[in-house]
Parts: sequence; structure tokens; C-alpha cells
Amino acid sequence: MTCAQTVRNFEVRFYENQGSFDIIYGATADNGAFEESGAQLTGPGGLCAATTFSCHEPVLTNGLKVTYSCGPPFTPTPTATPRATPTARPTPIPRPRPTLPPRP
Repeated sequence: MTCAQTVRNFEVRFYENQGSFDIIYGATADNGAFEESGAQLTGPGGLCAATTFSCHEPVLTNGLKVTYSCGPPFTPTPTATPRATPTARPTPIPRPRPTLPPRP
């Protein structure tokens, strides 16, 4: 993944015994309007295979999962699948704390 700006809000998932991996995007200020996203593999002899999912388009929305399939030879195919909205965590209930007696 290459970026025109630094994007720290993403997750990459690799799987054992599978020819694919996922990139899941988090919230950004511009949804990728100033970034490029994709995958690249440099093989033996410097041969390079790459694919681009988006290029300066605001499509990298919060929770978007892009799956890249890699087969011989490296042929990534992005598939965009919106991820379910995460459930909000319950607000913790404050517990009363005992008041300690003053120190002598």
C-alpha cells in the first residue's frame, strides 16, 4: 500500500494456507481522496506485479474490507466488502471509592 499521506488507520489480515489477504480501513479525514491503495509483489529477478484498488478517490470508508487474491502468477483481485458497523461498547459504571481517613 502506498500513500500520499500517512495513513495509520488500517489493518492487514494474513491467513495460513490461503492465497489471499485482507486490508480493512478505518476512519480517515478524506476517505482516501488523496491516497493510493493497492498491493505490490516484487518477485525473482525484480519482476513486479501490482494492482491498485483506488487512486485519489474517496472510497476508503471506515470498515471497508478489500480482499486481495494471489494465485500463480501473482494476480491480485480486490473485492470491496463493507464490514458490519461495530457495536458500541457499554459505558462503564463508576464504582464508589471509600474515603480514606486523613494521614496523621
